[in-house]
Amino acid sequence: MKTVTMIGTVAAMAGLALAPELRAAWTDTIKIGGDVRIRLQRDMEDDKDDRDRVRVRARIGFDSQVNEYVKANVRLASAMDRDPISDNQTLTGKFDKKDFNINRAYIQVTPVQGLDLIGGKMDQPWIAVNDLVMSSDAMPEGLAAKWKVALAENLELFANASYMIYEENKTDTDVTLSTGQGAFRIKPFEGKDAQLLIGGSVFMWDGLTVANPNAQEYTSVEGFAELRLPTAIPVSVMGQYVVNTDADKDDIGYLGGFLVGKAKDPGTMEVGYQYRYLEKNCVLPALAENTDTGAGTDVRAHIGFIRYVLAKNFDAKLNVALCEKGLDNGVDRNVVKLDFTAKF
Repeated sequence: MKTVTMIGTVAAMAGLALAPELRAAWTDTIKIGGDVRIRLQRDMEDDKDDRDRVRVRARIGFDSQVNEYVKANVRLASAMDRDPISDNQTLTGKFDKKDFNINRAYIQVTPVQGLDLIGGKMDQPWIAVNDLVMSSDAMPEGLAAKWKVALAENLELFANASYMIYEENKTDTDVTLSTGQGAFRIKPFEGKDAQLLIGGSVFMWDGLTVANPNAQEYTSVEGFAELRLPTAIPVSVMGQYVVNTDADKDDIGYLGGFLVGKAKDPGTMEVGYQYRYLEKNCVLPALAENTDTGAGTDVRAHIGFIRYVLAKNFDAKLNVALCEKGLDNGVDRNVVKLDFTAKF
């Protein structure tokens, strides 16, 4: 009995001695982060009563550097009715439990410098200077390859491609999205943040007519650019243009905007604005951003915001959207949102 006790004591002491090293190794390979956002939102739309809501978004993610070449990422996030383009939960439901879903789950392999191969449910693996083509909250699922190479000291080339599974069908054709993208980034001034990013993308949907032969098909071709100016206060302007080559009409969309300042440290702020115009058939409506407009396409909107960092990892953002829902004989829709976000 004494021998067993002694062995247990020695094992416990060894575990305590090794604990700092084990803990250090664990924290060296896994990073944990997330955020919680509280939103106060008012929707005002013609012929409807004003709607006031309190909404919450909660996210927590785990990022692991498995080895020199492989990284794994998992993120859980709140959601309502499994909405693919929103992590918001409206506070309602008689104090019921809120949903928490897999928001990201992917493996990334980097066999050589500049090339990333990704599989799973991931962040959008293409460059998006704004959210004209797809809501920034959409997390596509499938396979992707991202490549970046320096062509010269101040010139980089980006090439991205993906094959995404939108809906698997065991008895018929799957609904899929294939994408391709190329872009150049020019940095004319060494040591400054000034740059010009310019490129193009194609988003090719397949299988949308399987369930509905009359469904609109989509091959959305996008051109985009972003310019960051070498000013004392950060200033950037961006633009996107998209056309659906499969549509006979109502096939274009465009967005232009700017961002002034950078909300990073306590006491700093940024101001942004965008004008967006999307005809009915320019991009897939189900994945188009609709938080402000109430509809993904067939809309136009002026959207402005101001974000201010109140304290470390804690900021406030006021967003005002003046929208027209329906380009022909539409209705006015205005949305005001006040967000408070804590990051950890």
